[in-house]
Amino acid sequence: MKRVHIVSICGVAMSALAKILKDRGYAVTGSDEDVHPPVTDLLTEYGIPYVEGHQAENLGDPLPDLVVVGNHAAVDNPEVTAAREAGLPILSLPQMLHELLADYEPIVVTGTHGKTSTCSLLAWMLERAGLDPSFMVGGIPRNLGVNTRLGSGKLFLLEGDEYLSAKFDRTPKFLYYRPRIGIVMNVALDHINFFSGQEEYIEAFKRFAALVPADGLLLAGIDSPNVASVAAAATSPVQTFGFAGDAEWQAANVRLEPERSVFDVLHRGQPYLRDVILAQPGRYVLLSALAAIALARHLGIAEQSVREALATFEGARRRLEMRGEVGGVTVVEDFAHHPTQARTSLETASVRFPDRRLWCVYDLHTFSSRNRRYLPDYAQAFGQAHGVVLPAMHHPEQIPEAQRMSIPELTEAIRQTQPNVAYIPNRPEIVTYLADRAQPGDVVLFMSSGGLEDLIEGLLETLRQRAG
Repeated sequence: MKRVHIVSICGVAMSALAKILKDRGYAVTGSDEDVHPPVTDLLTEYGIPYVEGHQAENLGDPLPDLVVVGNHAAVDNPEVTAAREAGLPILSLPQMLHELLADYEPIVVTGTHGKTSTCSLLAWMLERAGLDPSFMVGGIPRNLGVNTRLGSGKLFLLEGDEYLSAKFDRTPKFLYYRPRIGIVMNVALDHINFFSGQEEYIEAFKRFAALVPADGLLLAGIDSPNVASVAAAATSPVQTFGFAGDAEWQAANVRLEPERSVFDVLHRGQPYLRDVILAQPGRYVLLSALAAIALARHLGIAEQSVREALATFEGARRRLEMRGEVGGVTVVEDFAHHPTQARTSLETASVRFPDRRLWCVYDLHTFSSRNRRYLPDYAQAFGQAHGVVLPAMHHPEQIPEAQRMSIPELTEAIRQTQPNVAYIPNRPEIVTYLADRAQPGDVVLFMSSGGLEDLIEGLLETLRQRAG
């Protein structure tokens, strides 16, 4: 049996690859510096051993047959260096997937935002339709409980990220994924430590669209201003979806309720479905539902099966996920790590929790979240919140000083629409601050693409202690 060693195994995508490789008969080991649930729980459940920290000895003896490296691994990672010196083959995750996907018909979901929610919904719909798809989701669909599975069918559903494949492979990930069906949810500049600007960013999506074969299909979220130019690069048929009147698949007569959304669907301006129930609140997830409906028609999935999937969709973990309620204070976790995502998550939370005060803890974790370029977006991001708390910025030294926003700049930008903002660099003080101010009926929303687990658990425990 061949052994594959995965460097940075605790990323959601890397852990999913580990499971796929194990299911295909490989022995799998791994290592990572950033280890935290829920991925560590999954690796334990999968029976895949991993080591915390990076050192050459983690490769093991005998050495593995192949090393797969995640894009968070540093250029001088000791395991990668040792593998290179030993002459071992080294691949990025997308390069490995490129080989695996040759046996399937990939459905690749791309976009700046909304990939995980859309993939989770599509995986659930395809599963309910009896197609037994393989899937690899950048989160954990709550309906399915795992972020990856190898099915017996020909379809392989996966998220297509536009970020670089690895430090040694600067190809955007999704260009490796052989899309038979491509889905572009939206396109708005991100990953500005990799892309020089919007033109280069859009160009990457155009290259992806051009990969869809002439007998495939590209689904395009036409409400996003940059998607039209991306769709124009496709040689395959293109179907658009959105709220706009010129969308081929259009949501109409939308009724937003705290725990679900109800809407009609127009196809090319004509009634197609009425009173569709989606068991998730908010306007933005309706775009995922439209993509699902368009895909279902293309694949010949029965209407009743589609309706049942939408009406029972539970969303994905860490996407407005309820973590607990103590003394009438509800604690929620979300993956938002960009000002646009912060705004849309708060708008959705205001639908989910109407007439309740929303406290937001926003983690400055990613490169883009800490970049001065986004200050105007932050000015519009937190208007739905009652108050905003900013923890200390992660590794500000990683960003060139000319590009790095300062905390005073950020707080001043946020105060344009949200005057109640506090910067609290000491993490235990954040728990005390929130526990002192949160009242019965309030919602505390933690936003991070990394981990705020210590704050979430700390707040819940403090509230329990105070409740007696």
